[in-house]
Order: sequence, then structure tokens, then C-alpha cells
Amino acid sequence: MVKSIEYFVFDLEGTLVETSYQEIICLPEIKRLLADLDANGKSLYLWTMRDRKSSLEILKQTGLISYFTDFCCLGSDSYAYKPDPEGIISMLPDDFNSEEVLVVGDSYKDMQAGKRLKSHTLCAGWYSAPNKEMVQRLECLGVDQVLTIPPGIDDLKLFHSRA
Repeated sequence: MVKSIEYFVFDLEGTLVETSYQEIICLPEIKRLLADLDANGKSLYLWTMRDRKSSLEILKQTGLISYFTDFCCLGSDSYAYKPDPEGIISMLPDDFNSEEVLVVGDSYKDMQAGKRLKSHTLCAGWYSAPNKEMVQRLECLGVDQVLTIPPGIDDLKLFHSRA
């Protein structure tokens, strides 16, 4: 039986927003994607190295906070750092199936965690496209997809569980 992705785990910086400038940038496509996922009953989670206070402030400023079911902010929560998926596991329901999880992040450690969890992985290259060497490393890791533009909800329907 083919199941769809039910749980979406997003990194914050470099994935949902860009914070390396004087202002916080969030692409309209990201807002649309999160709204579409939410409207389709999907569960969204934030998993970031930032502390909780600044993470929640960024989500409030960008209008994204209401889309998320839970937050794991490794800068202040007491879980193992990336690439250990412990923080992701702590947010998901006890009976989750890793085949129903998509980890979306911009770093190699984000993708390592997704693979350790045996979930689907999408490397976000829309704020900063990965160079050729990084793409090769991601391919060797078995990352499912590397995108340089934010996906729409129809693009994410390509991810189905193998269960």
C-alpha cells in the first residue's frame, strides 16, 4: 500500500527563511507551500539549531508560526545536535512511520538526520544553491531530491512511502 507523506520536518535558516542579511527573508512560495500543506491536513514541525526564543520570533515575524504542530530548537532544548534525529523523533507521534516523514533542510547534517531516520529527504537550495561537490555528497548519501526553487504541494506528492 502506498501512503503519502504526513509529517513534514523543516529546518529554519536557509530553508524556511534567510537570515544572513539585515532583514529576515521568507519567499512567498514557502508561505504558500506551508499554507497548502496545512490545508491538506499535514503535520508540520520545526527542527533548528537556533534557540527557541529567536526561532519563535522569526516564525511570528514571517507569519509562519501558526502552521507548525511542534518545535525542536536545539539551541535551547536538551536533545542531541544534528545529525542525530532524536529531536525529530521527540516531536512526532509515538506511532509514526518514518516512511511518512519528509525532512526538508539546507545542510548535509539535515539530510544525514533524515537518512538516519529512514525518512524521505529534500535538500533546500533555494536560498543558497549547493555547489557541485555538495550535490555529489548528497547523492552519495542517498538524498531523495535537491531543489533550487521552492516546491509546490504538487511537487511533494512525488514523495510516497514504500510501505
